[in-house]
Amino acid sequence: MKSVKMPFWSVNYGAWESMCQLYEYLWNRIDVIDRAWKVSLSYEKPSEHRDEICAPLEAAQDSSGQNKDYVKFKALLPTVRLVKP
Repeated sequence: MKSVKMPFWSVNYGAWESMCQLYEYLWNRIDVIDRAWKVSLSYEKPSEHRDEICAPLEAAQDSSGQNKDYVKFKALLPTVRLVKP
């Protein structure tokens, strides 16, 4: 997203910044899931290693038990509006 050049005077500059932030939130969430997946693949019997597998997922949670980046993503997404130039 950041490789797309958006002039700061564009009417869509704010939306572009928000989309870059949304991308980062998604990337962080997928990264945590990927790390947990890789841990699970390292065990012959993953069902016996729940704590180790879920550790990355739990570390990314907020006080309500939800993924911090997912919560931020859901809050930001409805605010992004592109304007036809």
